[in-house]
Amino acid sequence: MYFSRNYLMMRNPLSRRIPKRAFFVLSILVGLSVFTNAQSKSNKGKEFWVGFMFHYEGTSAGHSLYITSDSNTSGTVSVPGQSWSQTFTVTSNNLTIVTIPSSVAYNGCSDCITTKGVKIVSDDNIVVYAHQYLGNQSDATLVLPTRTLGKDYFAASYYQSSASSSRGRSAFLIVSTQDDTKVKISPKIAIQKGSATSSTGSLPANTPYTVTLDEGEIYQGYGFGAALSDDVTGTSFEVIDTGATANCRRIAVFTGSSYARVGSGCSGGFNSGDNLYEQMYPVNSWGKKFVLVPALGRNGDDFRFIAKENGTQVVVFKAAGAPDVFNINKGEFAQIDDETAIRSCQSNKPVMAVQYQRTARCDGGRNSLGDPSMTILNPLEQTLKDITVYSSSYYDIDNHYINIVMPGFASSTFRIDGSTASFTTVPNNTYYSYARISVSSGNHRLTANEGFIATAYGEGRYESYGYAAGANVKDLTAVAEVANSTQTNKVTGCIGRPTNFTGSAEYPVVRWEWDFGDGSTDTVQNPSHFYTDTGTFQARLYTYKSSFDGCADYDSAFVDVSIFAKPEARIATSNLCDSLTAIFTDKSVIPAPETKLVSIWNIEGATGLKYGNTTSHLFDTTGKFEVSMVVVTNNQCRDTFIDSLVVSPIPVADFTISDICYYDTSYLVSTSTVTSGKINKWLWEFSNGTGSSEQDPTVFYADSGQQFAALTVTSDSGCTSLIQKSFYKYPRFKVDFTFNDTCLGFGHNFINTTLLDAGNFTDTFWYTSDTNRFANTYSYSDTFTIASSYDISLVMEQDSFCRDTLTKTINVHPLAAPSFSFTNTCLGDSTIFTDRSNVSAGSYSSSWIFGDGNTSLEKNPKNAYVSGGIKNVNLSITTDEGCLTDTTIQVLITFPDITSLNLQDICENDSLIITANTVLGLDSFSTYTWKYDSETNTESEVRSLYSKLGKTIVTLNVLTKNGCLLTKQDSFVTKAKPNPNFFVSGICEGQLIQPVENSVIAAPAVINGYTWYSDNVVTSSDKNPSITSGLSGNRAIKLIVSADNGCSDSIQKLALVHPLPISAYTQTNMCLGDNNTLTSTSSVATGSVDNLFWLVDGSAYTAASISPIFTKEGNYPVELIVESDKGCRDTLNTTVAVHPLPILSFTSSVDSGCVPLDVAIQSASSISVGSIASFTYHWGEGSNATNDSFKTYNLPGTYAVKIVGESDQGCKDSFQLTNRILVFDNPVADFSFSPKEPSTLTDFVLLQDSSKGNITAWEWEISDGSLYNGSQASHNFSDSGTYSITLKIVDDNGCKHDTTKYIYVNADLYVYIPNSFTPNNDGLNDFFGLAGITAGVNQMQMEIYNRWGERIFESSDVNKRWDGTYKGAPAQQGVYVYKVKFTDPKQTKWFFLDGEIHLLRD
Repeated sequence: MYFSRNYLMMRNPLSRRIPKRAFFVLSILVGLSVFTNAQSKSNKGKEFWVGFMFHYEGTSAGHSLYITSDSNTSGTVSVPGQSWSQTFTVTSNNLTIVTIPSSVAYNGCSDCITTKGVKIVSDDNIVVYAHQYLGNQSDATLVLPTRTLGKDYFAASYYQSSASSSRGRSAFLIVSTQDDTKVKISPKIAIQKGSATSSTGSLPANTPYTVTLDEGEIYQGYGFGAALSDDVTGTSFEVIDTGATANCRRIAVFTGSSYARVGSGCSGGFNSGDNLYEQMYPVNSWGKKFVLVPALGRNGDDFRFIAKENGTQVVVFKAAGAPDVFNINKGEFAQIDDETAIRSCQSNKPVMAVQYQRTARCDGGRNSLGDPSMTILNPLEQTLKDITVYSSSYYDIDNHYINIVMPGFASSTFRIDGSTASFTTVPNNTYYSYARISVSSGNHRLTANEGFIATAYGEGRYESYGYAAGANVKDLTAVAEVANSTQTNKVTGCIGRPTNFTGSAEYPVVRWEWDFGDGSTDTVQNPSHFYTDTGTFQARLYTYKSSFDGCADYDSAFVDVSIFAKPEARIATSNLCDSLTAIFTDKSVIPAPETKLVSIWNIEGATGLKYGNTTSHLFDTTGKFEVSMVVVTNNQCRDTFIDSLVVSPIPVADFTISDICYYDTSYLVSTSTVTSGKINKWLWEFSNGTGSSEQDPTVFYADSGQQFAALTVTSDSGCTSLIQKSFYKYPRFKVDFTFNDTCLGFGHNFINTTLLDAGNFTDTFWYTSDTNRFANTYSYSDTFTIASSYDISLVMEQDSFCRDTLTKTINVHPLAAPSFSFTNTCLGDSTIFTDRSNVSAGSYSSSWIFGDGNTSLEKNPKNAYVSGGIKNVNLSITTDEGCLTDTTIQVLITFPDITSLNLQDICENDSLIITANTVLGLDSFSTYTWKYDSETNTESEVRSLYSKLGKTIVTLNVLTKNGCLLTKQDSFVTKAKPNPNFFVSGICEGQLIQPVENSVIAAPAVINGYTWYSDNVVTSSDKNPSITSGLSGNRAIKLIVSADNGCSDSIQKLALVHPLPISAYTQTNMCLGDNNTLTSTSSVATGSVDNLFWLVDGSAYTAASISPIFTKEGNYPVELIVESDKGCRDTLNTTVAVHPLPILSFTSSVDSGCVPLDVAIQSASSISVGSIASFTYHWGEGSNATNDSFKTYNLPGTYAVKIVGESDQGCKDSFQLTNRILVFDNPVADFSFSPKEPSTLTDFVLLQDSSKGNITAWEWEISDGSLYNGSQASHNFSDSGTYSITLKIVDDNGCKHDTTKYIYVNADLYVYIPNSFTPNNDGLNDFFGLAGITAGVNQMQMEIYNRWGERIFESSDVNKRWDGTYKGAPAQQGVYVYKVKFTDPKQTKWFFLDGEIHLLRD
């Protein structure tokens, strides 16, 4: 992108130099235009070495390899030192799992060498992941091929969090790939010797030592004693082979922890832990640029940055505000905790970045999702374009994700399994975008046109995994770059333009050699080269070392350079006329495959340069003007066009025209003039779509409404002038009306239906041939009293301009009056209709519609209806003049009926109920007459007791309201009935109820059946049954007696059932030596319990509460007999268990210490039978805890600790610790420094201790790496910025405290602002605003105006820049004015910038 910048440099009044830090931050801004290439190796390969580390579950842990490939291949997994191997095959883009027995792969010892290195070889390239797991302790790593391994490494792990000294250790493991490999190890912590359960001593921290390994051998080391602060992070590993015969031996390094918790500051929920397992990357592959993307679905991750060199500075940018800046030395690390935001990171020297997922406790209290995991992040310098990722569904993993980081301009080319993904711009680094994608388990193919970084991770219930999804491991030892390429995604240059190369290496170079790929070479470090032909050339750099380092005496790197041809500049212009804007268009020829980047115009008389394919300029006078245009291609190739152009005068167009009516023709007369020359062309355009080239044309507009005419006149010099005028053509309207009737006696409505296209009616007038009838209403109503013919006229006026008249004739005829009567309206009769209509003159005809589908043209017809109901009968009368009138009357046809009589045979003295089933049929029943056995009843139904035996005939007669008589007859029979009876007496619960039956029936009927009920439940059909009593209470005993004639009757009596008592008792906790009591809780539902009889272990008792004596623990028999006041008994036989007391014994981990003092209580308690369920710890300061033997004392004092133990049976005993806990108070660290606001020129800053307490030792730490001892210190800061100063103190009790304060060292302020930008979303120069080192800008106000002085953008945030839009739409290309003011970090001074900004669009 071609543009220039306005720079502004502000200095501290005492400053004489630009700070180094300022140049470092600037390199972040321009670094995107520099291309770096080195030797690249991806994570695909044909040979791998891997080792499995110490695990929380020991040999029970599982060990698996996940192997995938983008081609069909096969290979072998072996452990050569254990004589174990297994072949495998892989299908393209599928997964093969190889599980290795723990006996040949697991390494459990520390400071030991084993022969358990795992080797993987294949016929074609494969990708390998290693997984170590058991239960919820699981982690995995991407395995690097042997060819990508190196000789120098640093370890990454985490603070050791396991409370078990034998199971949780921070660890590292080395695998040798060749014999006789000597490795120097510099541990950060003490290293265990032996094993976690059998220590033979330790190796001291920070003391280097060496080990020698053969191919396939493993050396493992882990922390000594599992202290909570143990962490092997920063431990270094270096292959120290030297000499001309050395064979460049390389090692694989794996680090992590057998069990750790990440996020110790979280509270609530389950504090889960996990093993950490990752392969380390060699230091020559570390990078300087990273994007931190926290895991999806979690509440934040931790990040670490590990340095390989002293003086390493890491800057982690925020979306807004100042970045976090860390200064670390070799082997040290900086850490960011609980990070949820996406952040961009850059360092001045290569670092290793590590991402940690935290314990489930950190994700929402009681959330059980997730677990710690560790992932090595690839730097942005190490990318791939095509990888296959495996997301494991094994071992409790429920959710799977993949994080992607790549250049934003290429994110649309990214595909996952053939599908696109949604990307978001990285805050404060708009060149890159990121995506967090939820995926299913299994293989996933990731591809893109540009390189990307991918991380795979997953989570489940207290489980997680994470690893780099792939890696392009570049050896950055030697780097070849092009400094003046304008492209960020490739290196470009032009024929005839120099390409500037730069070379660098991590060691002193004794000779530089460049091969530019076109046959030319050079031997300087940073050469410039002119290419004479187009094409892509690979320029290769060779950096020679001072001596052979065991691998080679030189390194190499390369960079691909694309050279393009120059364009040919051409332009096209519109007519150049005075006071008109001329249009200039770039018509340049761009040679393939180049594309045009920008056109730069310089027009005589214009202010500044103009940009774009098309530009314009307003010439305000006539004459000659010079115009030049520079065309620039996407790769900065350019050509220039220059010419002088003539500007001529323009004519003045004008004409006359007036408004017209709808049917008129318009006449137009040109009155145009020109100051010199003459007008020789007239071009008319009319709004009806026609036109004319006549000087004074006529035109007819078919449509009404506002019309337009435009005239363009052209002078003989080619200049034109345009004028447009409008006039109004009144709309078309059609006068019309309708009327509704022409018969006498009806009102006549004349409805105005005049059609109006537009405008308004300004007058309406009605008049008739009857001179006394007229109106001014829109519509007209009238009633004519004489039958005759009349002329009706309607006059309408539109907008007081157009008028029209319409006349119609109406004929008024006389009407007839219809009427009729009817008789006989019962169903089945013929209904008679009589026409009673009349007409004043003439005759008429009748037409009948009877409402049942029948019709008639007779004057007085009859109709027989076949169904009842309401019939709408219509009579229509038509006069001989055709006037039609009608009338409709509703006729009701009724259809009542008696369908049946409801009666049945009865038994003697039963109720006689007789009813009738009837249909009213739209009628109603007036009278009822029932006749049976000389009885007469006039009710609607018969209800009475009836005792006459034999057959009886019943007759019903009904008269309806409509006069219909209905009759129905039926009969029934009356039979004899039995008389039931029995005797019954009361019983006790559980006994049988035995009633005695004595029922009778009159002869000749005979009783032939008995049915007994107890509480409505059938119990027997015997004459004298035995019935189960059931529970106590009243039993309803019912007897139903049946006779042989089908008649029956029943009787019910109550039988009393007395309740049984219920034997029961309660007992206290039956603990040996306690006063144990048995208390009767026996009861009876009614009555009372009179007697108790106990038998306990052979001893008899009769009291309600007894206290037997037990001499030993065990089970004892108990019998309790209970008797009620009714003499009923119940017996209970049980046993009671007598339990032992716990035997308590405790010791404490410490007796004294400093606040906060952690005290752990160790138990040696026991119990003879059962178990001890809980311990309650009374800590001596008012608090207690159950089953938590760990206490932190936060206040000084002396505390007596008491423990109460309780068995699983509730038996308790207590224990008092012999020694009281003594807790000392901490000292309070404090200090001051002067001067308060130093600058980089201040010689020394004095640090003075002001701590409280009996201080015996002081240690000062400054974030630039400096350390001091003593109660005071003085320090010189070599660079500007914010530094942390930490004072650590120790008092006479050994108690410690520290405090940190921050000091700001004033710096020079260096910012700039560009004068052009191209907001086309290509990731390059898309935004306009303050740039440079802006982190120190405290306040800012930026305003942007267009050429009319309208403010179109403003911002008070240095990170909120103009994106080239105005009111949500792209602003047009052109020149805009900006005004910027801002302050330095201390707000001591305002600075001002203003100028022009060129918005460019292709």
